[in-house]
Amino acid sequence: MLWINDNRQRCGFGQLAQNPALDQASQDHANYLLTNFVTTHQQDPTRQGFTGVWPWDRAQFRSYGSTYVTENVVGDGSVNLSPNTEGYSQGLGAASYHALSTFGPWLDVGIAVSGVSQNSRWGVQMFGSRSSTSQLLAGDALATFPCEGTVLERPNHSVETPSPFAGTGRQDFSFGHPLIAMVRMGQTLVVDSWTLTRQGDSTPLANWRILTAANDPNRLLRPHQAVLIPDQPMVRGATYVVRIRGTNNGQAFDRTYTFSQDPNGRR
Repeated sequence: MLWINDNRQRCGFGQLAQNPALDQASQDHANYLLTNFVTTHQQDPTRQGFTGVWPWDRAQFRSYGSTYVTENVVGDGSVNLSPNTEGYSQGLGAASYHALSTFGPWLDVGIAVSGVSQNSRWGVQMFGSRSSTSQLLAGDALATFPCEGTVLERPNHSVETPSPFAGTGRQDFSFGHPLIAMVRMGQTLVVDSWTLTRQGDSTPLANWRILTAANDPNRLLRPHQAVLIPDQPMVRGATYVVRIRGTNNGQAFDRTYTFSQDPNGRR
């Protein structure tokens, strides 16, 4: 949880409160994935360990008291998931759709890691809000991850399902770490220009795509969200300059910030 809250606070999304009911619902689902050796958000009532079909059902099973819930799930076949969950939080932050969930307008979080079976384990994050307003950005705010001063642990995009790269003939990890931007939920973010340049160079790096609600092949992005996906992985130890220009509900913005890549980070 430390990685999530450090980056949410630094980048303007607001910290989350760890919630015991969501912790237990996350652990229930991590145990279900381990027991049945599957990676899924949907539980089968006929299988061992069933506590609810969807994340909000499992949260209600543990008396969370709200159906405004979402979930990130990760499986790791090399048992690299840290028991303190930081490793898989970093990996989910490097996946376009999962990062949008991590930095969404939530108030609460639950986190769990399963045991090990067949050299694999699973991690689950559940995000929720018990308030109709949630943790919304200010009306004139633009929040990004990474943001000024961020040090990214991973240089490339994580593998995720569904994949934004279906049909490209390339693996998810052949692309660079995604950059996300959000305005207040319910408003419209329009990106006119978004460039990523390695500090000391003058030519912006090639972007694979600026993903928006209009061109998202999986139709998961909403109008207040956008994702910049570099065409190639970052360089470890490098510093990058980002400039994003556009409008937030018709109001123009122009922001420049820098972040760096951990020289010892993992893929």
